[in-house]
Order: sequence, then C-alpha cells, then structure tokens
Amino acid sequence: SLPVAGLGFVFTETIVGWFGLAPDAAEIAVEYLHITVATIVVLTVMLLAGSVLRGAGNSRTPLLVNVLANIVNLVLTYGLIYGHVGLPALGAAGSAWGTFASRLLGAVLLVWVLWQGSSNLKLSDSLNWWPNLRMAKKVLWLGIPAALEEVIIIVAFAALTPIIAFLGTEVIAAHRAVIAILSLSFLPGIGFGLAATALVGQSIGAGNLARARAVTTESLRLAVIWMGAFGLLFLLLPGPIMQIFNASPAMKEAGSLGIQVVALVQPFWAGTFVYGGALRGTGDTRTPLIVSSSMMWLVVVLAWLALHVLPSLAAVWGMFLIAGPIEVWLLRRAWLRRLSN
Repeated sequence: SLPVAGLGFVFTETIVGWFGLAPDAAEIAVEYLHITVATIVVLTVMLLAGSVLRGAGNSRTPLLVNVLANIVNLVLTYGLIYGHVGLPALGAAGSAWGTFASRLLGAVLLVWVLWQGSSNLKLSDSLNWWPNLRMAKKVLWLGIPAALEEVIIIVAFAALTPIIAFLGTEVIAAHRAVIAILSLSFLPGIGFGLAATALVGQSIGAGNLARARAVTTESLRLAVIWMGAFGLLFLLLPGPIMQIFNASPAMKEAGSLGIQVVALVQPFWAGTFVYGGALRGTGDTRTPLIVSSSMMWLVVVLAWLALHVLPSLAAVWGMFLIAGPIEVWLLRRAWLRRLSN
C-alpha cells in the first residue's frame, strides 16, 4: 500500500489529465486525490483486519466498526466541506480529510480488536515482523489476482467517464450519480459474496463439499432477493432517487434512464458476487480475475461503440445487460467444475 500511495500521489495530475476535465474541476480533483491516496494505507489495514475477523467467523465486529467509521465520516465530511460543527470550511478537500480520519479510526479499532484477541485470534501473541517467505508466497498467490481484479474493474469504470464526456457535463454528473446509486445496491451482493468466501473456505477446509454447495446456493438466493428489491425500487422510482442529487431536468432525465437499466442487471450482479466469492473460498482467485475483468472491459468497448449509434447514458449502462449473463454463466461453470475436481 505504501508504494501504491506514493505512486498515486506523484502521478495524480497525470491521471486527472486523462479525463479531460475543465481547469477548475481538474484543480479540485487533484487537491482531493492528493489527500485521498494517503488513505490507501489505512484503508488497506482496515480491509485486511476486517477480512481476518470475517474469515474466523466474526463478521459483527467489522460491521460495527464500519458503521461507526461511516457515521464519523458523514459528520466530519459535512463539517469540513461547509464549515459546520466548529470545523473549517475546506470544500472538496474537506471530504477527503473526513474520509481519511474515519478510515484511520476504523483501522485503529480493528487492529486493537485483533491485538486484544477475537475468535481465537490474538495478534499480540503471534506478532512477528520478520518475513515468512513461504507464507508470503501463498498470500501473494491468492492476493495479487484478487487485488488486480479490483484495480482493473475500477479503471474500467473510470474509463467510462471520458467515453461519455462528449455528451456534456450534466450527463457526466448523472453518470456519477448512477455509480453512487449502484454502489448502494452492490452492498448486499458484496456482503453475501464475502459470506460465501468465508463459509465455502471453511467447508472446503473441513472436506464438506455438500455444505459448500448449500452455502453458495443460499448466498445466491439471498443476494438475488436483496439486490432484486433494489432493482425494483430503481425501476419504479428513478426520478425521486435522482432528485436526491439536486439534479437539473437534463441530469434527472439522463440519470433516470440509466438507473432503470441498472435495475434490470441486479440479479446478474448478484450471481457475479456470489459465484466469484465462492470461487475465492476454494482458493481460486484467478478465474474471477479473468472473467470479471474481461467482461468489464467488454462493457467499455461495447459502450464506446454504442454511443456512436445511440448517444445516451442508458446505452452505456445497457451494455451490462449483455455482459452480465455471460459473466454469471462463466463463473457458475467454473464453480461447478471446481467442486467436481
């Protein structure tokens, strides 16, 4: 995380330049990212400590810590952006500082829980800073593909922004709003995907393949129900949802169509999260990397082509309706093959 944060800080202006923003917007983005990249280090510690606890069967502590961190984030961000609750008004930079402080709090609390001991894990009894090369090789074998998958997908999502830039500032704003709404709908899928990873890993370790299948099936069912509920809400109330962002008429129209398309993709994304999580639980992090990264960049290419025929935000998000079913089918096929082996 340290070299990634360092590189991010050095190349922030270059990265922002790729998006072709107006000078005032680019200046704000650079200031914001210079602060945000520093949070990569504490975010890494926070994610790692939370993952360790969830893998040991303790998912409540990371939940409570994240809830607290997000409440702190909301208060600090609101205060630091606008100068409320006795804090200085820093504008967009205030949002970055609020995020940094809340993530630092979360990381410290989770490490403290591990240090004190939880779920038969006690960091203070086994802390050893000397590298264990054999263990490091195992961690890297599993961790690098998973990390690379996230990076590739994030870059692909970012690549959609310059693709739609010619549609205008309001459409770009609508696109960012749809991404924010999409992130909310992803939460159940991410949760059940993490549950599948932990429980499938425990089942495989115990040699109980039947339980691994049952865990995956139940996780998929619950993910589809919850994400399907979000999809129904998006389908029926796109306008009021967009209005949360104080949308202009043009932004509201573009975003509403995008949200309705996103609604139709929810069940497929549920399958992606769960089958990808189940595969990681078996120790296979390469298949999700290859499948999900390929499908995400397929969306980028198809969106670029589609905008030449139908220049609208809905056309961009509609490409997920093509890639989504293919991605679920490929991941499910790999999961079944993994169990049979």
